[in-house]
Amino acid sequence: MGYETWHWRVYNIYRRLFGLLAVLGGVGFFATGLLEGLGLMRPWFGDGAWVAALLGIPILLLGLALCRRRTYRPDLGDVSWLAGKAAGIAYDTPRSAAPRSWWTGDPKTGIGDRDA
Repeated sequence: MGYETWHWRVYNIYRRLFGLLAVLGGVGFFATGLLEGLGLMRPWFGDGAWVAALLGIPILLLGLALCRRRTYRPDLGDVSWLAGKAAGIAYDTPRSAAPRSWWTGDPKTGIGDRDA
């Protein structure tokens, strides 16, 4: 495995982990702020309970966006949305027909693949 392949695998894994942590953090902020603002929980944020609840919404949306984005592997021929436009290549250019791993973007080769 070359450096470039390793780099893009790790990039996709870290992006997924950051997205999952942002989802958890956003839900946590929203739920804690909401429960505290309604008086159902001991105060942590004080007067900023509603601010914490509102802050949780964009954090949650950022996490969901990062988790839903497709993996990016230029070593496998993927085109960036920015560079593709600059080079005149459509971003929606179909990638290889082989399904890819959600975590790393590696092509799935057979039915026995465990990486979903």
